[in-house]
Amino acid sequence: MTGFAVRARITLMTSRAAEDIELLNRYLGGDVAAFDELVRAHEDRVFGVCLRMMRDRDAALDAVQETFVTVFRKLRPDIENALSEMPEEFRAAVVLVDLEGLSLEQAAEILDKPIGTIKSRLFRGRRILAEALGNLREGSRHQKEE
Repeated sequence: MTGFAVRARITLMTSRAAEDIELLNRYLGGDVAAFDELVRAHEDRVFGVCLRMMRDRDAALDAVQETFVTVFRKLRPDIENALSEMPEEFRAAVVLVDLEGLSLEQAAEILDKPIGTIKSRLFRGRRILAEALGNLREGSRHQKEE
């Protein structure tokens, strides 16, 4: 690799790291979509590594999911306590959609509820979780979402 190529690669890596830090900060500030962006930015690379290690597509997909669930849990050390204190109907929606990565339709089917109910429970559950974790600050744009 030439010196120019090495410098270009380092610049790209530094830029990606800065973007990742910004996404993590946004997520910790209550922007749930920022975690989705972080996953999308890295899922192909993580899948590639898992596939090379495991040599089995299904096992690699499971490992990728487990990797991002672990990252999610480590970003909010108190998340399990906050989830355990949340009313069951909200906890179920948050766990299925945000932790397990299911679609609203899949969560509605599993919980045997209309999609509108799942959306409402997910919104309220996220709000309860953010408040429990201290992520809703006075004047936050996330506080006013309805």
